[in-house]
Amino acid sequence: MDNNAPPRLGGRTGRDPRQAIGAAALAAGIAVFGAVILVYVALTGAILLAGIVAGIRQARGNARTEGMRYSTETLTPQRSGEPADR
Repeated sequence: MDNNAPPRLGGRTGRDPRQAIGAAALAAGIAVFGAVILVYVALTGAILLAGIVAGIRQARGNARTEGMRYSTETLTPQRSGEPADR
C-alpha cells in the first residue's frame, strides 16, 4: 500500500460524496427553475383570461347600447338616424 496516496473519498463504497451533493444541487436548481416557469405561465394565463373576459363584457355592453343614442339637450333616448328632440 502506498502511504503517499491521497485518502479515498466515500470509504468502502468508493462513491464520492461530492457527486451526491452536486446531484442534489442540480435537482434543487431544476425544481426552482420549474417553479418559476410554472408561476410565469400561470400569471400570463390569468392576465390573458382577464383580458378576454373584459373584452367580452365590453362587447356585450356595446351591443346593448348600440341602437340607443342620447340627445345632449334632453338626455332622452333617440334611435340612431332620428332627429333629436329640440
